[in-house]
Amino acid sequence: MIPPNPTITARRFELETVLIASNLAFIQTWPYPLVYLPLVVIYAVFSIAFSTWKLQSYFSTIPTELKEAAWIDGCTRLTSFTRVFLPLALPGSAIAAGFNFIYCWKSSCWPT
Repeated sequence: MIPPNPTITARRFELETVLIASNLAFIQTWPYPLVYLPLVVIYAVFSIAFSTWKLQSYFSTIPTELKEAAWIDGCTRLTSFTRVFLPLALPGSAIAAGFNFIYCWKSSCWPT
């Protein structure tokens, strides 16, 4: 089911993450730079999940013949990943990084 207004749902989710992070009892005893650590962890967890989902769909479009050709040429799994698949996945990685940056920037600007 699609919510009637996704903006309200997203704002509610952001408000809940801020409330969860700010209601931790030991957060007031931390030094100033560590006060934002719970928010950073929450945003990192959701960013990793989104990036994994986005990059999995991007890696599935790369043909398996490239993997087989790299193995025939003598590459191991690691070298075929770093020398064949990673350069091909740079556009997808850039898109995922851009989406994550915009999400974290928007979320960090809203509660203040």
